[in-house]
Order: sequence, then structure tokens, then C-alpha cells
Amino acid sequence: MGANKEVAGRETSRNRIYRVIYENRGVSRQKIADTLRMSLPTVVTYLNELMEEGLVRETGMFASTGGRRAVSYEIDEDSRTAVGMEVTADYAKAVLVNLRGRVYAREKVELPFSYTKSYAGTLNELLKRVKQKAAGDTFLGVGIALPAILNADGTRILHAETLGVEDVETDLLKSEMEDAVFFFHDSAAAGLAEGYARPVTDHLAYLYLSDTVGGAILDERELVFGRHGQSAEFGHMILHPGGKKCYCGRRGCADTCLSAKILAKGVPGGLAGFFSQLEQGDADAGERFAAYRRDLALLISNIRVTLDCDLILGGDVGGFLKPYMDEIKEELQKLDGGIMPVDYLKACMYPEDAAAKGGAFLMIQEFVKNSVRMRG
Repeated sequence: MGANKEVAGRETSRNRIYRVIYENRGVSRQKIADTLRMSLPTVVTYLNELMEEGLVRETGMFASTGGRRAVSYEIDEDSRTAVGMEVTADYAKAVLVNLRGRVYAREKVELPFSYTKSYAGTLNELLKRVKQKAAGDTFLGVGIALPAILNADGTRILHAETLGVEDVETDLLKSEMEDAVFFFHDSAAAGLAEGYARPVTDHLAYLYLSDTVGGAILDERELVFGRHGQSAEFGHMILHPGGKKCYCGRRGCADTCLSAKILAKGVPGGLAGFFSQLEQGDADAGERFAAYRRDLALLISNIRVTLDCDLILGGDVGGFLKPYMDEIKEELQKLDGGIMPVDYLKACMYPEDAAAKGGAFLMIQEFVKNSVRMRG
């Protein structure tokens, strides 16, 4: 028992050291020791182990502050890879990324969703093609993002309107895969990817504007969930009481007026075609976007007064909104009377592949936190 506790304690120390290096992108031994309140010899011992295993490397020297120049350490970002997949009603997408999210391989296939073993086999073929560029034993696993409400451990789809399934096990969808697989909500996945694209912050909110509207709340890059495993269902905040009926059964939800379908409907080229028309000064596109922008500002304002943190606009629509951020902020100032600054509102870093990348980052996050195990 005592030996087991000692091993667990050593692994915890290694994991903590590795996580500090991961989060700092260049850090000295002394900085690690000070951050974790560990002795310098202990840090040196574990650093040497991590370097021998190819997980950490030296990246140069810090500028001198009067004494010996300190060595800078960074993770070897290519030492592990993961695949993230995004499953929708119409297509499936897969990306292979390294520990920093650099994409090695990407593939998207038109694939109507079907809750069948045949569909699961097609997903596995997609995975195998993308995974070919993963070297040796570097592969961590697969995170699959779904437009669905799932239970807390990702083993059951409770409701998926766009996929046409309800109260089914996720086991069937991974039945043809040999790798570690985890399922979670597409908006949470996209939010996680955005969290890893930025410096660590205490609180961050993400608004997912796609065919459905959702979101994510993060605390120091950790997804925050409620007592039933749900969180940030921003699409079901009621903006217009008694308005259009939402697929959830209520009326006037944000999803009924902020879905990407609202803008793309009837437009050649879909959403991209709409924003092309808007850029060219099309009057109808301008009116539709003005109405969309007002409703979006109302939702953003409600999120801001609830959470009081930075808010990122993402999803399919969010990827087009960067040139229009000033207009959105003007709408917000009208609502808030110009009292509150609007610097909390941010454009997304990933206009594409956010949900798929988030699936990969779920596996990477687990590795960084818990899986840096001692060998032997």
C-alpha cells in the first residue's frame, strides 16, 4: 500500500510539472519550482525523466539577469497526437492534431447521419485515413463532437434533434473503432478549442452560432457543467416570449432567431453566399442581418450580465462575424446605455474546424492532466 501511494505521489508531481510547462510555453526550472512550491532538486529529477521520454525539451536560454542564464523548457508538442471528429446530420469531419492543436491531417466527407453499424464503419474508415499520419505510439484517442445533449459521461445521447435520435447509447457509433473514444456536445467541443487557443483565464464563455445555437463555459480551460451534466444552453434563453416555437417545445428561444439557417435560407451558396451578398451591399441581406444583429446583441447582453466574463462568438456564423464586431458592439451599447465597456466581446480564433479540434483537445487535456505516467 505504501509503495502504491509513493508511485501515485510521484506521478502526480510529474503531471503537475508537465502541466506548468504546457501552460507556460517556455519556463525555467526555478519558475516551475516556485509555481508548484517544490524543491529545485525534485523538479530537476522529474524534468530529466520527462526529457528522457521525449515529452519535454530544452528550447534555449533566457536573457541574463546578472547570473547564469536559465534554460527554457517546453513540451515536445509532436510527442503525442489526437483526432477530433465532428458529426452532423449531413457530413463528418476529422482532424489529426498535435498537443498544441497544429493540424497534420484533415478530411471532410458528405455523410448523412444514420444510427447504424454501417455508419459506424464509415466513421472508422474516416478515422483510419486521417490517423495514418500519426507516428508510432503517439496517438491518444478520438473525441467526437455531436449536435446532441448527452449524459455526463458521454455514453448516451439524450436528445439530438438534427440527428433524429433520442435516448440511445453512443456505443454503436464507436463499435468499429479500436481506439479510446469519447463523445461530447459540439458547442462544448468548440468552446474547449477556443480556450486552448488563448492564454489561460479564470472564466470564459463561448457562444456557438451554427444550425443550432449553444455554448460553453470554461474555467481555466476546464468545461463547467451543471448538476445534470448540462451547461451554457444559450440557444434556449427566451428572447421573444410567445414567439416562434423552438424544437425544444418552448417559444421565442434564441435558437429560433439566431440559427445559421435564418441567414442562409433561400440564399445561393448558403451562409457563405449570404455574407457575400452582405459584403456587396445587398439591401435584403442588410435588413436580415440588422434584425439578426439586434437579437444577437440581446442574447450577448443577457450572457454578459449573468457571467461577467469574456465572450467569444463562434460556430458557423461566428466565423464570418469578425468584420462586423463594431456593429454588434454598437447594438450592445444601445442596450446597455453605453455604461458597460464592450471589450469583453471577442471574435473566434477558429472560424473552421472548432468542434472537431475541440474533440481532439478533450483527449489532449486528459493526457496533460492525468496521463503522464512513469514507465517501468
